[in-house]
Order: sequence, then C-alpha cells, then structure tokens
Amino acid sequence: MTRKLLGLSLCFLLLLTLLPYPSFSAKGHLNANGNCNCVVFRLDDIPYDRPIYDESRINIDLAILNVFIERNQPLSVALVMHYIDRNPILLKNIVDGYSKGLFELALHGWDHADYSKLSEGKQQHSLSKANKKMQQLFGKPSNIFIPPYTLFNDSTLTAMKKLGISIFSSEVGTDNYTYFLQNQTRKHDHIYHVPQMASFETWQGQIPVRIPIKQILKDVDINIAKYGYAIITLHPQSFVKFKEGLQNDQNATSEFREVQRGVQVLDEHQIDNLQALIESILAKNLRITSFSNLVGTQ
Repeated sequence: MTRKLLGLSLCFLLLLTLLPYPSFSAKGHLNANGNCNCVVFRLDDIPYDRPIYDESRINIDLAILNVFIERNQPLSVALVMHYIDRNPILLKNIVDGYSKGLFELALHGWDHADYSKLSEGKQQHSLSKANKKMQQLFGKPSNIFIPPYTLFNDSTLTAMKKLGISIFSSEVGTDNYTYFLQNQTRKHDHIYHVPQMASFETWQGQIPVRIPIKQILKDVDINIAKYGYAIITLHPQSFVKFKEGLQNDQNATSEFREVQRGVQVLDEHQIDNLQALIESILAKNLRITSFSNLVGTQ
C-alpha cells in the first residue's frame, strides 16, 4: 500500500512541474473609501495534526475544498506540510484548485505544533523545512503563515522576516499587533497582520460549536466597516456529524475523542450552511479574495 501511495505521489509531483503558477482572478479592489469590501476564507488543518489515511476524514476535507472549486471562488488553504502528500487523492484535489487559480496555499507549519513554545531557531527551521517542501510539491514557496492554534510570539515574526514570509494570519484574540489597512500599511519590509475576524465555529475544549450564519455575517459587517475586509476561518472538524447532543455538551470531551477515533461522517447540513454563507456574502456585493490580493503582494 505504501509503495502504491508513493508511486501516485510521484506522478503528482511530475504533474506539478508542468503546471503554470496560478494567478488569482478575484482581486480585492478598493472602493471610493479606500476599502476592499472583501472577504478571505481561510481553511485550517489540512490535513490535521497527524498522518491521516482514514477515507472518511479525507472525504470531509475534499467536500469543503470542492465547495470553492464548484463555485469558482478563492480559498486560502493552510497546509500542514509534513503530511500533505500522504494522501494522493487529497493532494490531487489541492493541485486542481491551485492550478485553476482558486486555492492560495499557506503554511500551517511543518507539524501542527504550538510555535509559541519553540525557540526562534526551531521556528525558523520548521518554517524553512515546510516552505522547501511547498516549493518541491507546488513549484513555489508560500508567503503566508497561519500558526496552529493561532499561537505565536515575537520570535515567530522574527523567523518569518528572516525567511521572507510577509503575510501572517492568527486571530484577534491572540494578535495584538496593528492590522493591515489598505492605502495605509507600508508595502515593504513588513509583516502584514490579517487575523481571523469571524469563524464558522468556536471551541469548547476540543469540541467545535457551530456559529449561526447570521452571526458570522454580522461579524463580517463589523470588521469590514472597521478594516475594509474580513477573514473567516473554517476547520474540517466542524463538518463532522456529531452524535446527538454532543455539540451542546460541554463535558463531552471523552466522547468527542471516540468520534475522532472512529469513522467520521460528513455533515451535509454544514456543507449547505457553507454554501449559504458564500451566497449571502456574494449577495451583499462583497468580493471573496485571497490574502495575497488583499495586501497587494500577488
């Protein structure tokens, strides 16, 4: 089985060498007030924090990715580089979206680790190793780092600067730096902070709690009014079908772990909610774009 997967992976690598670099078509244009009036969708944990061969979990990842491919809308995909080529089907899907100019590829670390607990040297080594693999697999390194667990420290930013990684997306609860503003943030020798401002879920321990679409749209409106754009984060875990009552049980951590170890079933209702969220954003005449187009590095 391992040889078969390796052979398929090598085929994809050969295919990638023939692909042109994508250019994202959904640019974040400014309006008369200098605002982008746009939204970036960020999908973290692809794949999750360990090698995953389980077909049911991969199918959940694929279902989310396919929503954006089918709707021809950009998606910024945060890749755990150690494991990204372990499943050829998942890799092929990412290749397809990337070659179409829909998927923007971001680093989510070499492993799904808490970077704030690593020394500056270890952070730099990890990010360098991750970006070398990004170059090998996709023909181009990434300019974006999305830290696992949204945790980082000053050493993280120093390591990024040394490696030339200039776009950083954590979340407003952990990032106290000045956020990117179009026509105001300087365009050189700078790390652009564009944190998560809205989310498809919140967390009670390891349990994702789904956020109503109305609340997500409200968060989007608030942040567009303040910054001119909004970043929405998705996690595959919130597209898993829960056992009845689990999503509302704050003490269900042990049961949730059993669900994680067992067969994970796609929650089609959550895919419908994602479709509805995208439709609602487009209906508000907001543009879905990428981090690179938002800050003007594309």
